[in-house]
Parts: sequence; structure tokens; C-alpha cells
Amino acid sequence: EALRELDAIERGLADEDPEAPASSAVVLRRTALHIEARERVAGLSGEAWLHFLDEHAPGSDFTTGVGPRLLELPYAPPDGIAPNDPVVAELLARARHWIRVHRA
Repeated sequence: EALRELDAIERGLADEDPEAPASSAVVLRRTALHIEARERVAGLSGEAWLHFLDEHAPGSDFTTGVGPRLLELPYAPPDGIAPNDPVVAELLARARHWIRVHRA
């Protein structure tokens, strides 16, 4: 289901939907809430959230490179991050990887 949502986000990016970039962060959070206790995941933010993602999916690399930009996506104004920004594409690829290989 989460991978289908990422497919829809990619279509939104192709259509230059200004709200599409933030959606990948939401999909990751919802997926994490399905694999781990709500009490452990819901309160995670900042570096702790990125470390959680990296710990549960080898090679996801949210704590390095463009990974920390994931933290900005849910709070950026719709016109603040261009849907065709290469950073958005990289974060979407990392989200897809995380969803495919994560472990509880």
C-alpha cells in the first residue's frame, strides 16, 4: 500500500503538484507506525527520527547527504520545494528503499 502511495506521489511530482514532496514524509511515518509501537515512533523528531529510519532499513541513509532534508518536507510551504527538485527525487528513492527493506 505504501509503495502504491509513493507511485501516486511520483505522478504528482510529474504533474508538478506542489503538495507532493511533503507526502513522502507522511507515508514513511505512517509505515513506521505500522511496524513499531506508536509510543516509540509518534514522538520521534529530528535526528532521532532519522536514526530510527536508518536503524530499521540498512542503506536508507536518512542521516547523511540529502536525508536530513526529509525533516523539512512536511513544514515547507507548497511553493517552497519544487516538485522537480533533484533532492525530492532522492528522498523519494530513499523512502521507497526504506519501505521495501525495513524490518521491525
